[in-house]
Amino acid sequence: MEKKVASWLRRLGFETKIRDRVKGKRATRGYEIDVHAWAEKKRIIGSKRIDIWVECKALKTTVKRTHVFNFLEKARDLRDAFDDNIEEWFADILMIVSTSGFDHDAIKFADDYGIYLVHYTRTYKFIGEMTREDLLELRESNY
Repeated sequence: MEKKVASWLRRLGFETKIRDRVKGKRATRGYEIDVHAWAEKKRIIGSKRIDIWVECKALKTTVKRTHVFNFLEKARDLRDAFDDNIEEWFADILMIVSTSGFDHDAIKFADDYGIYLVHYTRTYKFIGEMTREDLLELRESNY
């Protein structure tokens, strides 16, 4: 699934790396990033690199609120590691791609933090408040 998601993001104009490893501030073993994507966001003066952490979920049931919460906590740990100069990057954008969809509480929780939810079947359908247009404009998650 990671290869398909990375290929889709490359078609949208992002660079990607599959199964990237990062350290957290608190996690001693760190984390495996299913898909790390990035792009340059142009500003009035210069540009800023926007990093995306994509978590891929091929579950038999829908993604639950606990999955979203756990992902959010891992991303916060990475951001704290970046703030302490342990890591070179943190995720400006968080995304979960699922083959089985998302339950109502997962969608509501993700919307509160600007986490992109994408249901993948044969196409990629954005679920919740964060849209494909938001992604292409590099609208950052709020966590």
